[in-house]
Amino acid sequence: DTGSGMSEDERLPANTRLDPHTRARVVEGVRLLRQDPEAMLILSLPGRLPVTAKEAVLADLCRTLGIAQERVRLVTTARDTEDEARLVAGITAGAPLVLVTSAAHMSRAMMLFRGAGMDPAASPTDYLTPRPGAPREFHPASLYPSAESPCLSERAAYEYLGIAWARVRGQTHPRR
Repeated sequence: DTGSGMSEDERLPANTRLDPHTRARVVEGVRLLRQDPEAMLILSLPGRLPVTAKEAVLADLCRTLGIAQERVRLVTTARDTEDEARLVAGITAGAPLVLVTSAAHMSRAMMLFRGAGMDPAASPTDYLTPRPGAPREFHPASLYPSAESPCLSERAAYEYLGIAWARVRGQTHPRR
């Protein structure tokens, strides 16, 4: 799941056209791909850009990263995570799946992928806060408000509302 963060500026190289969150997801997917010579990388880029523009950027990115084209499937017609899950289910046909997405989005994505009949392993990336269990050092500056805090709160609210909306619409499957 590479999210919808992509610049329309065709003069930029593919890796620069992706926003930092999308880039982090792709890097993690490529890292996992390189660990398994039999694996396939499914890249999805929902959003408003035309399908041909998305395909061109993702294909260029794969070439740039040295990934053989036959190991990559592009999902460019998904409108949202629910749509991605449905399309990916058709590609994987029950094969094992590792779902890579931003840590803040992982709970909702897992619910939607399970709702589409899959049971993926989670590989969260793009953490907005320290990883769970990571040692935290106290610093007096941490007591002061930061400009980043409202952004983190907004992201959390977005994900919790998304989870509630998915449940109301019956798009989720309980944890296994």
